[in-house]
Amino acid sequence: MWYGLGLTGAGLEHEAGVAERAGVVLERPEHGPGVAAATVRRVCALAKLREYRTDPLLAAAATRRRTRSVIPIAFVQWPESGPRRNYRPFVAEARRRGMRVDLVLRDKRSDPTLVEQLRSSGYRAVILAVNADRGLEDLDWSGLTMVAIGIGSPDSPYPRVALDVSAAMRLAHSRLQAEGYRRIGIACPQDNLDEERSWRLRAAALALATDIPALITGASNRSNFLAWLHEHQPDAVLGTSPGIAAWLPPGIASAWLDCDPQRHHRLRGVEMSMLSEIVFDHLEDALRQGRVGLPKTPYTILTSPRWFHGALANRSGTVSS
Repeated sequence: MWYGLGLTGAGLEHEAGVAERAGVVLERPEHGPGVAAATVRRVCALAKLREYRTDPLLAAAATRRRTRSVIPIAFVQWPESGPRRNYRPFVAEARRRGMRVDLVLRDKRSDPTLVEQLRSSGYRAVILAVNADRGLEDLDWSGLTMVAIGIGSPDSPYPRVALDVSAAMRLAHSRLQAEGYRRIGIACPQDNLDEERSWRLRAAALALATDIPALITGASNRSNFLAWLHEHQPDAVLGTSPGIAAWLPPGIASAWLDCDPQRHHRLRGVEMSMLSEIVFDHLEDALRQGRVGLPKTPYTILTSPRWFHGALANRSGTVSS
């Protein structure tokens, strides 16, 4: 594989001719890895024989691409914000874009030294995990590009990216209905469920007008979940936490919010990795434009849901062992 040298002359057709004679494929720089030294020498020798010259501006740009430093980003999370694995999709997305994400765990809500520690560690951008933003509103975030994950309180000062829970529930519910399920129960026995997210989940569940009352509670309790199943007898469960999928008895179909393609091979539902894509789209745009600190007008970007079907998921959506 070879990437264009930016040869002066008639343009890409001349580069293509050199590449063909060298037995390599011509591609643009942003679409692949580096080039072997032997390939570089072979192509440059052929280009010299044909009296082509390297465009100095494009050559300089290629050098900058090869030597570009990795942008360090801090993923700030408190232990009660969720399991550490929640940041794995962000690590994968960062690598894909030539960035680096480090997990920064804090053991207390209010820490006036947090921002200074992040700056002194060389971080240029910060991702605040779900619920990790509270108690930090008065800190001076100047000099850092930042974004918070999840829906916050109405007075939250941060730029935010969040899953559109209502749209995600509608998508999952419609998929289950299309397969013939009619008694669809919505279950969210989730630890550390904050008041704002609880309210939005309840509103989204009410909008679907299901016959079964939704189970939305701030405690991940297996016995309560099984009691709810026994009382209402759903033929399918729309769950907000894939972690409880193992609690489902055989024969009950399911769809889940926050599915991770790296872990949930046996499940189906709304993919959570798209959230990391939008977060990094936002960060790259902000870094390019030099936007740092808190915005004058806070805003939230809602991501559209995307359906995920694990490679090992049963066609009916029942959880296999």
